[in-house]
Amino acid sequence: MRGRLILISVAILLAVVVMSVIIINYVSAGKSNYYGEEVAKEPPSFEVIGGVVISHEKFMKFVKSKGISIYLPTKLPEGFSLTAIWVRNTSHGFEFPLIIVYSKSGITDYRAREDTLGIEVTRASPAPLEQYVKDGGIPVYNAQGRLIGVIFPDAYCPTCITQKTLPLAIVRIDGLDYLISFKDPEMLKTIILSMKPVTAG
Repeated sequence: MRGRLILISVAILLAVVVMSVIIINYVSAGKSNYYGEEVAKEPPSFEVIGGVVISHEKFMKFVKSKGISIYLPTKLPEGFSLTAIWVRNTSHGFEFPLIIVYSKSGITDYRAREDTLGIEVTRASPAPLEQYVKDGGIPVYNAQGRLIGVIFPDAYCPTCITQKTLPLAIVRIDGLDYLISFKDPEMLKTIILSMKPVTAG
């Protein structure tokens, strides 16, 4: 609806308190972002709800124990490499969400920021991807023409260092949602389309 302010809280949509608790603020008429400082709050620490860094070996054991495939990018921004894998440690073992961090300089911070590529993995939200498109997201289709995600170019980013917004993608594959943040929306799309399954043999 023209002139309507669309406010999407990723934290509410996915029912978790993670990576940056990014709030997407979008004006549907002008497709411009709304900074919304008055509604933004400092996100709680992931460590408070059991967030810990795990090794790649433990990550693969987690994948195997869940009987799932995790999709990760095969194309990364120049100079970027995997620097941390975060997971929620509970009394029943490791649980979602996963937060996977890539950076150029060894940064392991799970919070969204403009100098990292962050991927949060959690169980899929019941909200259809088409709804995000209606709310102003840019659709992303795979090679078969199927809608697999949306990009919000101006997601409000309370944990960024030098800017107030950061491109954010919501990607849905095999019952999992991937929240992916990266500073360049074109590279973000390339990252999405390069995602391949990582399986435990």
